[in-house]
Amino acid sequence: IETEVVLLPTKDTATQPAIETEVVLPPTKDTEALQGNRPGRAPGPPPPNGRTMPPPPPPRAKSQSAPGTSGPFSKRLHLKQSYQMPNFATVFGQKGNSQLDVTLLNALFRNSPEQEPAPLQLKASPSKKERCISILDFRRALSIEVALRKAPVTSEELGNRLQTLDIGHEDIQPDDLERLLGKMPTTEEAKLLLAQADAPERLRDLERQVLPLCRVADAERRLALLHLGLSHTTQSAQLAERFACTHRAASAVLASTKLHNVLRHCLQIANYINHGSDQGAKTFSVASFSAFATFKLGNSSALHYLCLTVCNTTFLAGLRAELERVFEAARESTEVQHEELQAFCAHIADAEAHLATEPDELARRRMTDLLKALTMEQAALIKAQEEARAHVEKAQRFLGERSAVLAKSEVFFSHIVCLVEHLQAALAEVESDPQRWNKVADVIRPQCDSVFFSGEEESPEGSMDCSGGPDDLEGDDHEAFPGFHTGVTRRRKKRISVLADGLSVQGVSGAVNSGASFPGD
Repeated sequence: IETEVVLLPTKDTATQPAIETEVVLPPTKDTEALQGNRPGRAPGPPPPNGRTMPPPPPPRAKSQSAPGTSGPFSKRLHLKQSYQMPNFATVFGQKGNSQLDVTLLNALFRNSPEQEPAPLQLKASPSKKERCISILDFRRALSIEVALRKAPVTSEELGNRLQTLDIGHEDIQPDDLERLLGKMPTTEEAKLLLAQADAPERLRDLERQVLPLCRVADAERRLALLHLGLSHTTQSAQLAERFACTHRAASAVLASTKLHNVLRHCLQIANYINHGSDQGAKTFSVASFSAFATFKLGNSSALHYLCLTVCNTTFLAGLRAELERVFEAARESTEVQHEELQAFCAHIADAEAHLATEPDELARRRMTDLLKALTMEQAALIKAQEEARAHVEKAQRFLGERSAVLAKSEVFFSHIVCLVEHLQAALAEVESDPQRWNKVADVIRPQCDSVFFSGEEESPEGSMDCSGGPDDLEGDDHEAFPGFHTGVTRRRKKRISVLADGLSVQGVSGAVNSGASFPGD
């Protein structure tokens, strides 16, 4: 080994002599390879000038070891321990009365046999199984396996129930059968699986599980009939309830006095705006209420007039309560109801077709009983649908619809829902700025003393006989919003127009047309 160590001069070593050490080893094959002296190759370049080998690292200090080289036993106890007493007090520095019983320790640890790890026992590799026959596609097999695994009965029991169309058990629910729909073996699959029935061990576990279902003729249609037998009562009840919801909504429209009151006021306001008097149109369609809601002169609208005279908070709360069923029916769909009824009728047709070809006598009796129940439910549903349709048509005609082709029920009900929402939004605007609407009352009061519709007479008691009967307003104690409506009604009780609350259409329109300045205009 030849080593040359040269220390470069520094501030500290400038005065010290250089130390040179040489170690020489005879050349070997490895050293020649490292030095680049390989056969057939020129030696490698020398190291660059000015660079030297780094000095070796200093030797590591040996840690303080425990006294003695080894313990008395074959094992050692590894603790995080120190062999020097610290310069602070510890529990180990205190003297105690306990003494180490060395004899007992030796007797315990030297006489107890040491447990050796059990030898690794290698199991003999099983003989390679014969490759199974795969008939079902992987995805198809996976979907069938998941459905059968969730089924509450075995495939053998399910096959027996399909064969006899047995629906008289409570251990299986419609949801369980619904997950199995589409998972029954097809005719081709059943034929291929039954060809291996003599040697089922050659099939995969899943295909052996499906094998009992392959012995049932037309298993998919039988499963659909079994599902229908368990779910037809619920389906019929749900569809009948949807028809009843539409029927109740139409009845609510026909019975809502507050809705009728609002529509009559809207017609009177529209006639005065268009013709200058209450004479004019006799009806209007509730579908056109959006045009009434958007009519404005300046910052005042026809809806504001309704809120000032009729539609206060209490009135609108009662109106919404009367039309609660309408809000529910507006979310229905006539097309979906019709599709569900058609699907129910199609199930009956499938049951009749299957009954004509059913060979099992027990299954035929059960199918006959099921058809009787389905036929009765079908007749009840068709009747409920027709009654709901006729009731909705009656409600539309009663509210002034004159079109030859009427709107769908949900469209008609949505117009009424929009009417209520427009009124609520207008009332919120009125209540948010009472000072403005009090100023309106002060402007129009002088004009209200002598302005009435033709044929209207003063009523010293403030009655509403000329306004169309009791449907118009609840009475003189009708709750009004604070600051304006209440004051006008109480102070001008002896002069009530056909619109029944101390402010006439002429008064409001006259104030607007005369250029009255309101706060916020």
